[in-house]
Parts: sequence; structure tokens; C-alpha cells
Amino acid sequence: MSYYLDACVVVALIQDEAGTAAAIQFVSQADDPLIVSDYALGEAASAVSRQFRMGKIELAEAKHRLTLLDEWVAGSAQPIATEASDIRMGAQLVRRIVMGVRLPDAIHLAAAQIRGYRLVTIDRHMASAAEQMGLETVLLG
Repeated sequence: MSYYLDACVVVALIQDEAGTAAAIQFVSQADDPLIVSDYALGEAASAVSRQFRMGKIELAEAKHRLTLLDEWVAGSAQPIATEASDIRMGAQLVRRIVMGVRLPDAIHLAAAQIRGYRLVTIDRHMASAAEQMGLETVLLG
């Protein structure tokens, strides 16, 4: 069964964060395919852009991180398209108020569940929501 990487895991692979070591260790030792959605890749690029806009990194570093992202995907991950069904199911999950998930996380949860992937995340709240859905989850860190 493939692993679906949440955006927080992808971001941790390209910028130094609390979950970076765990993310790098996981992806280097994973024995099943690593799946990453175009939506997660967009969120990762947005995180880099935000760091630049806030003046935390220079333009050259931002471009370097995006290059690292592209190289990692090309060599280690299987990209998938986010489908309308992912967004529809994500919107339904958000309406489950007690789960307390925001739409971006709900879209990732939906994408993993619809395709039968295991979810990999650094976010404890998202892992809890995934478990409430019966989704097999790997919580890093």
C-alpha cells in the first residue's frame, strides 16, 4: 500500500523545521511508493514563497528550495492530480464539525482515503482526524 504524503511532510523535506529529520528518515527508508498530490506540491511552493515574502529567505534560496522539491519529486515520488472528488469529499469532512479540520487538510485526507493510501503526516491533529475516519496513518516526529 502506498504512502500519501501530507503537505507538511513535503515542506519539511525542503526547509528546516521541527519535523525535517523525521521526514527525511521516513522517505529514505519507505519500502512502498511515496505519493504526493499536485495540491501538496502547491502548498509546499506556497510555503517557500511565504518565507521569501516575509524576508526570511533570499530569492536564490527560494529558487533553490523549489529546485530541491522538483528534483525530489522526479526521483523519489509519484505525483498525482487532485480531483474534484477529493475537494467534494474534503468539503464534506469539514462539515463534520467535531473533526475540526480545515479544508486544505480535509482535501489531503480525502485524497488518501479515496485511493486507499496510508497517510503520512507530522500534524497530530490531522493524524487524529485520519484515525477517526479509519484511515491508516503514520505520524512522524
